[in-house]
This record gives sequence, structure tokens and C-alpha cells, in this order.
Amino acid sequence: MDLVSRLGGVLVIAAMTASAPAAAFQMCVEEQPLIPLANAGKVPQGYAETLAKDTARALGIALDEVVAPWPRCQKMLSSGFYDAVLNMTYAGKNKTIGAFPMTRAGTPDTSKAVGLYTSNLFRRVGSTADLVDGKIVNTAKPVGIQAGYQLHRDLILGMGWTVLEIPNTANQMAEMLAAGRIDLVAGDFAMQRVVETKYQTILEPLPTPFSESFVYLAFSKKYYEANRETVERFWTEMARMKNSRDYQDEISAVDFSQ
Repeated sequence: MDLVSRLGGVLVIAAMTASAPAAAFQMCVEEQPLIPLANAGKVPQGYAETLAKDTARALGIALDEVVAPWPRCQKMLSSGFYDAVLNMTYAGKNKTIGAFPMTRAGTPDTSKAVGLYTSNLFRRVGSTADLVDGKIVNTAKPVGIQAGYQLHRDLILGMGWTVLEIPNTANQMAEMLAAGRIDLVAGDFAMQRVVETKYQTILEPLPTPFSESFVYLAFSKKYYEANRETVERFWTEMARMKNSRDYQDEISAVDFSQ
């Protein structure tokens, strides 16, 4: 083979490499809206949904959003069936089933989080069940949490208390709380919405927030190992975009009240 032929072959390979699309990925979002972070694929999109999709668009990566119950998102991430899960806390088994943006010190890189997740404990109106100085008081029953919510599970078990994982939606948690089957429930926007619309005179949140934690776009170990450079670049670009004026203007115009 002469020199010209060799150079031609190199140029063809280089051109193919340069034009090859970045690895597409499928992202699971919980089917229960987590306003303002996610709206289960509906319009308007949640802030974190917008951030992930804007980042994918900027990097030329095809992102396919799928909506599923939270335990299924976790299970399919663990198996590698789904490539990523949005709004995952770095807690419990999440640490072992997903790849998170990490610092050199081995801690999650909060600058690359997609947002901040907050939650409350809820009780029946008139109940004395409470959280005082980090301890559950005035109840002997387990605290209800939504199935798969590792942050709540870790926090409650860390208090030396027991948890009851409720496999359905916030509606089911509210029904069980109202019926007296449990005295406290850890919930977020979805629980607050159910209380406001169906149980306003029956259930109430405790006056102080229960948890506040960063949440991330976590990738499956399988996808991360096969596309490490792409994932790291995605997290870095997402952090840059989160602080951009364009993104801030975009989410400030969102109205979830419709």
C-alpha cells in the first residue's frame, strides 16, 4: 500500500470518528410529579428535566425520557436496562446501584447536582406524634415512607426507628395516615398536594422541614463504564448550564399552577 492510500485510510477513519454521534441514553423519571424538579414527562417540564434535556441537546446526545414508578426506575438502573435516573439522592442502596458525579475526596459533587430535594413529616391534625431534637416521639408505630425513597429510609433508621415502605402513591400514604394505621409519613410535594386537595382538615405537615438533600442525574454502572468520558462531560456541562442566564430565564418562566 502506498503512502497516499495509507493517508487516505487514516483520514477516512478520522472523519468517521469525528462524525460519530455521542452515546444516546434512556433516562427514567418518576411517574409521580416532583415539582419543581420533575413533572413526569408532562408540560410544563420540571427544572431538572429541562436541565438534562438542554444539556443533551447542547452536546448532541439523544436523550429518551421514560416515566415509571420510582422502584422500577431503581430496579432498571441497577440492571442496566435504564441508562440513567433523574433526581436520585446519594443515599442507601442508591450509592451502589448508580454512578454519581464525585469529587476527588470520594464525596458526591454537589456542584453537579440537578437540584435540591426537600420533604416534610405529616401527621393527623390533633396528633401529638412529632419529631423533637432528632427523635420520633408520641407514637410507637413505624414512619411511613414511599417505597424506594432511600433518603427517608436512612434518616428514620438512623434515628433508631422503624419504617413502613408504602408501594403506591402519595394518595395511599395519605389514606393510611388518615385512617390511623400510621402516625407519621415522610412526604414531599406530592403528599402536600394530596393533603391540600383531599385532607386539608384532617392531615398537616410538621412545622419544620424533615429533609433537604441534593439530587443527581445518576447513571447505571453499565452505561458509565462503557461511556465514562461522555458521562463526565455531561455532568460538567450540566453544571455550567445550570448557572447560565439562559437556563435561569427558562425555568423562571415556568408556571406549575396551571
